[in-house]
Amino acid sequence: MVLISKEDSNKQVASLLERYPNLTVTNQTDNRVDIRGKIHINRNCDKISVCKEYGIEISIPLNSDRLPMVRETEHYIRNYPHIYTDRSLCLATDTDLYLHFRAGFDLVDWMEKYVELYFV
Repeated sequence: MVLISKEDSNKQVASLLERYPNLTVTNQTDNRVDIRGKIHINRNCDKISVCKEYGIEISIPLNSDRLPMVRETEHYIRNYPHIYTDRSLCLATDTDLYLHFRAGFDLVDWMEKYVELYFV
């Protein structure tokens, strides 16, 4: 199962950059799109309110069954168990993510439901 095809990537990345205007594409090949910049999060969840900007970098595999990977670049996140040794964020289990996107992967949906909520 291909999550994001090369053909679909331009549309999905354009939608992501429209929603998050402080992100920019830093590298694009036939196999991967890299995006870097800041996202502003203004969310409430379980009596916790977050209104803050975070620097992130995203690596999006193309024509692959692999999920995108995101890292927080300004090292606000420390001593938190849901971060991998390569500093990528553990957003959810792969199974949870694959089940959520079984009808089709959407970068904006992924950002809103997984990346933004990670910071809350």
